[in-house]
Amino acid sequence: NAAVRRLLPEKIARRLIRFKDGFLYTMVRYLRSYLLIMAMTFVIMLVGFLLLRIPYALLAAIAVALLDMLPVIGVGTVLVPWSVFSLISGNTPLAVGLFLLFAANEIIRQFAEPKIVGRHLGIHPLLTLIFLYVGYALFGVLGLLLIPIATVAYQAATGKGKERGGTPPAAQPQK
Repeated sequence: NAAVRRLLPEKIARRLIRFKDGFLYTMVRYLRSYLLIMAMTFVIMLVGFLLLRIPYALLAAIAVALLDMLPVIGVGTVLVPWSVFSLISGNTPLAVGLFLLFAANEIIRQFAEPKIVGRHLGIHPLLTLIFLYVGYALFGVLGLLLIPIATVAYQAATGKGKERGGTPPAAQPQK
């Protein structure tokens, strides 16, 4: 901050610092929302794996939840092939259980993700869902990452990223 204040005119330096502070504040909230979604996925997987009597259910749930956070790779990348393999191997109950676990996770996530991300970013869940869809439609999987980050940048630039507590103290206009 000190270097920015020395190198730039005061008004521009204040705006740039306010943007940076707001951007970082909102990015932390955005990342926190996805950690919450990852925790939700972990709990769903753990309960499902325990019910299905999967060996090392805890480790499997951790692995699936971590993979779920990577773009393109999700729960389905693990559970669908596992379910198909179980079906081919003749373990129909496990195959059906894994597929139902996958379906349950996807349904819960479709409802929860826009609400969780929207709440943490301070935007309406429907608007969050629209942003995610438009990002995916325009840029594919990369758009799922770019649009939320662009939204965070916009909120930081305009000071509109408000949660229940308002804007961060560093992002509030200075007189």
